[in-house]
Amino acid sequence: MTDGVLGVVPAEVPAQVVARAFAALGSSWDASPVEIPVAGFAQAMLYITYARGEAGGIVDVQVQFSPYALDAEASDATRVWFDMAEAEVPVGAGGTPYTLLTQTAFWQLDSEEAVDNFYLGPVPFARYGAERLRVRAREAGEVQEDGSCEIVAYLGW
Repeated sequence: MTDGVLGVVPAEVPAQVVARAFAALGSSWDASPVEIPVAGFAQAMLYITYARGEAGGIVDVQVQFSPYALDAEASDATRVWFDMAEAEVPVGAGGTPYTLLTQTAFWQLDSEEAVDNFYLGPVPFARYGAERLRVRAREAGEVQEDGSCEIVAYLGW
């Protein structure tokens, strides 16, 4: 048994957390993404569902970690969340890795289906001392009607 942040859970059973409830996207990153405590876990598998608002819709997904259990522990409020490097994690079901010039890593998930299901991971974080994880999303397609997205995280060892 492991006494993790989500309670006592048998080590062979991953903990499921909704990292982003199914809701409409905007053209900006989610303003208040769910912060998931991950101390005691080693990795996460992220399952992403994207429903297009119209043809040409694309979802961007960004994974961030914090080495602090609370924002107040950081010496500077701008140094709380850190972007994951793109090369660390495989993407399934047609995702294409993409990096901005600022080296902020995120994934553009795109295919021709009206509803897409992707996975991202496993996302390792134990060796980096991460205390929290969050996943942000935004609509990236040039469309009039934004799509919707849900992200479910399975935390494991």
